Amino acid sequence: MAGTRVDEPASQLELARLRANHSRYRPGQETGHYESFFLRANHANRSLAFWIRYTIFSPTGRPEAALGELWAVYFDGESGRHVAVKKEVPFSQCTFKTSEFFAEVDDARLEPGTLRGSAASGGHSLSWDLTFSGDAKPLFM
Repeated sequence: MAGTRVDEPASQLELARLRANHSRYRPGQETGHYESFFLRANHANRSLAFWIRYTIFSPTGRPEAALGELWAVYFDGESGRHVAVKKEVPFSQCTFKTSEFFAEVDDARLEPGTLRGSAASGGHSLSWDLTFSGDAKPLFM
């Protein structure tokens, strides 16, 4: 439409919302980078919860040392038993898309409406195959 400016605040906000869950990482960048995508949930009526995080860690000046990290924590407030696991893999075994919401660390995947995977460490293991839905826009503060 003639006269509509792309840099209008409302247009910029919509564009930011569309890109909110896209990765900002560029493989090979020298500046260092840390970025996480996670999902957490609490049971509506019980003291149970989980937190699962897909992370990029690339140290400053050493992009060849970049890692993908997969963290998972299960909280059981009823029994007091909590399980935490972490898996690290070379970034070559990961995919974090800059054009859409998609994170993959080894064989664990997070994308719109779905997350699945598994991790083990310290004698514990967790696995998940979850779906979710919602149409709320990202909230910027």
